[in-house]
Amino acid sequence: MEIRPMTDHTGAEVRGIDLALTVTPEAKHALNAAFVAHSVLVIREQSLEPQRLLEAVGMPGRGGDTQFANMAAAYAALPAVLQERIADLMAIHVYQSSHSARKLMALSDANKERVPNAVLHPVVRTHPENGRKSIYINPIRIEGILGMDHKEALPLLVELLEHATAQRFQYRHGWKPGDLVIWDNRCLLHKANGDYDMAQKRYLYRVMLQGDVPR
Repeated sequence: MEIRPMTDHTGAEVRGIDLALTVTPEAKHALNAAFVAHSVLVIREQSLEPQRLLEAVGMPGRGGDTQFANMAAAYAALPAVLQERIADLMAIHVYQSSHSARKLMALSDANKERVPNAVLHPVVRTHPENGRKSIYINPIRIEGILGMDHKEALPLLVELLEHATAQRFQYRHGWKPGDLVIWDNRCLLHKANGDYDMAQKRYLYRVMLQGDVPR
C-alpha cells in the first residue's frame, strides 16, 4: 500500500489496497493515521459489492468535482486577535438557517420530531484525535451566535467563511471511476459542484458515520 499526500494541507491518495479483501490491522492503522493527518483519503481503483452499486454509479465527462476546505489550516492562519475573539463563542445550529441562500428539502413530519429546533456548537472545535483547532461553521445551518446581535454575528460569520474557503485552504477532487473518498467533517467544509452537463449522470453513494459531540 502506498499513501501519497496530494497537497501540503489536505488530502492523500491511497493505492495498492483492495478494500473488498481482508484488511490487515497494520493497514487499518496506517489508513486511520493518514486520515487523521490529511483529513481526506482518496482510495483509488476500488470495486465494491453489491454489483448494483457499480451499475448505479456514474460520472460526467467533465466537471462535478468536490471541493474541500481545511478548516484547521484556516484557523491556524487567523490573526491571533481574531482567534482570541472567537475562542469561546457558541453558534446556534438549526436544520435550515434563515440567512442561507441555499434552501434544503422540507423535513417530513416524522423527521421534524427527530430533529431538534436548535443546538449549540463551538465556533472553534478541537479535533478529538489530533488536538488541532478548527473553525466549525456551516453557512446553511448557523442561525446566529449565542449572546451576540445579528448585526455583529453575521458579518463575523461571513468574514470567517470567506477566509476559510480561500483557495489556499482547498483541495479539489476530480472524480475517477473506482474512487472511494473519505473525508473528515470534524475539520472540513465540502461542496459538490454542479458545473457539468446535466444531460450526463453524476451518481455516487454516500455513507455518513455518526461522530462525537463537537467540543
